Amino acid sequence: MFISHYTERIRNIIAFADDKRCEKLLDFVKAFLIHKIMAKVNEQRYISFPIWLLRSGHKDINKVLNDILAYGVYYNALESALNDKSKVLMTEGAKFLKVDVKSNEQLKEWQTIGEQIYTLQKGAVTLKNKSYPISTIKVSMLESLIRENRMQPKKEKQIEIILCYLAIRSILGKRKCIKSNNKHVLSRMLGYASYDDLCYETEGVFTEDIEYLWSKYCKRGTMEISKDRMKTLIGKLYESWRILKVADNTRGFYVAYEDKISLKELARVVVNSKKKKAKTLDVEFKKELELLKRSA
Repeated sequence: MFISHYTERIRNIIAFADDKRCEKLLDFVKAFLIHKIMAKVNEQRYISFPIWLLRSGHKDINKVLNDILAYGVYYNALESALNDKSKVLMTEGAKFLKVDVKSNEQLKEWQTIGEQIYTLQKGAVTLKNKSYPISTIKVSMLESLIRENRMQPKKEKQIEIILCYLAIRSILGKRKCIKSNNKHVLSRMLGYASYDDLCYETEGVFTEDIEYLWSKYCKRGTMEISKDRMKTLIGKLYESWRILKVADNTRGFYVAYEDKISLKELARVVVNSKKKKAKTLDVEFKKELELLKRSA
């Protein structure tokens, strides 16, 4: 699909050389790219997008999913044009993601949306600034899942389950398992990198939209997160996406993909983590005790 772009670039690079090996090299490159593309024909397509696109997800999930699809098509089209915006062909991105497009007007609309998101996410950063840019906090979602859910009417609970799924995916990334907590998950559901970033950007005063979703998972009449409500929400992810959750009776819990690690293996990770923590605390306690003895 993108063969012409690569072969043209190589032809320009080696144009100065009057050598028959150049054509052989081009033939080799074409054969290699065809092989790579054919190997991926039946692969599932994922769209990776910046987490902040979820910020209005609980208000209008269909718009958010449409924006994600637009960004995915634009981003792949931009890659096929070797990041040259003047040569972007949205049809190339649509073909790569296997997205059926109804009209050229839709492609133009998606190009505008995709370019805006691409530009915005390059300049967005979090509290930790350069060392932790929000543009690097991304979540991937199956293109087919986005397409299936994009125009379907959904109840609030279904929307929250989708947002929770995407939040957990963004936290897990490519890891088998990771420790997290309820504040972190809720912040990601709202499109923020962390609870600290959420508080920083809102200056400690939640907007009406943020408070609406946040309060649904708090104890009645307070803004203190309800462990039971979050447990029920995250528990729903196992039914559709086989995401495991294991609490370690301390702050936070572990989440994992069942296809990457079994429940038994995850439990072993939790136990080993506790042992390491206990050993570290024991060493630190002995050091403090020694210092007290010396100062006495």
